[in-house]
Amino acid sequence: MAFLLAGCGGSTSDSGFPEQQPITPTTGVLEGRVQLPDLVNDANLNNSIFRINSNSLVRRTVGQITNYSGFIVTAQYPSSAGSLVMVNGSVNADGTYFIDGLPFGEELEVTVFQGKLVLKATVPPLQQSNPQLIKNVDVTSTAETLLYNQIKTNQPLTTIETIDQFQSFESEKILLAELISNELKNENVDSNTKPILERTLVKENLVRSAEFVEGTSLNDNHLPYSIIDQVQQNQRGKVELSYRLFDAELDLANVNLMYSIDGLNFTTATVGSGGSGVSNL
Repeated sequence: MAFLLAGCGGSTSDSGFPEQQPITPTTGVLEGRVQLPDLVNDANLNNSIFRINSNSLVRRTVGQITNYSGFIVTAQYPSSAGSLVMVNGSVNADGTYFIDGLPFGEELEVTVFQGKLVLKATVPPLQQSNPQLIKNVDVTSTAETLLYNQIKTNQPLTTIETIDQFQSFESEKILLAELISNELKNENVDSNTKPILERTLVKENLVRSAEFVEGTSLNDNHLPYSIIDQVQQNQRGKVELSYRLFDAELDLANVNLMYSIDGLNFTTATVGSGGSGVSNL
C-alpha cells in the first residue's frame, strides 16, 4: 500500500511537510485594569442617592464601584496630518480593559471615563517585536499623564520614557497622585461640581508641579489644599464638619469656610466654638 502526499509548494521541513511561516503582526494590543483608590472611611458610603433639594444630589463615593461595565476606554495618538486618531476598546465588569488595532511606533494616551470620573495613562510606542503591553490605569498613571502633557507644552520633544528618568518628575507625580486620589475618595458631592481633572485645585497644582520639574518655579512651595471627610446629613443650626489639610512642605495654613443653598452662590460661614479653628492649622 502506498500513500501519495500532494505538496503545497514552497520550502519543506525535514519531514516533507511545508514549513510554518511566522505571522508578522500588523497592529498592537493594549490591556490592563482600571483601579480606583480605597475609601477614606466608611462614613462616606451612600448606598443610594439622597435628594437634598431640587438642585443638589449627594451620590455614593466612587470607591463603592464594583461593576465597571459602564466605563468607556479609548486610546489616542497623533496622525501624520497632526490630528488625533481615537481607537475604542472595551471595559469588563471586573475593571479589566482591552484595546486592539493599535499602530506601532506611536505613543498612546489611554483614557477611561464615566461621568465626571476620568483616569488616564500614557503608554510608550508598541513594537512589532513586542506587540502586546499591559498598562494599569489608576491615579498614579493619571498624575503621570497630566504632568507629562503639561511639560510637553514647553518641551514638545520630551517622551514619556525620558521624562520618567528624572527624580523631580517622580516626586511631583507622587504628590499630584495623592491630590487626585483624595478628590476621588471624597467624590460624594452634588451634581454641580466640575469633572475631577477640570477642577481648579487639580489644574493649579498641576501647573506648579510642572514648574518644579522644569526648574522654573519662582516659589519653592506647593499649594495647600483641604478635603472634607464627612458631612452628617439633616443638620440644622450649627453644622459640624470633619476635614483634613494637606501641604507638601507641612506649612501652617488658614481655612475659609463657605456655604451655598443653591449650589451656585456662596456665603462665608460663621465659625462656632469648639473644633480646631480656622487659622494656623
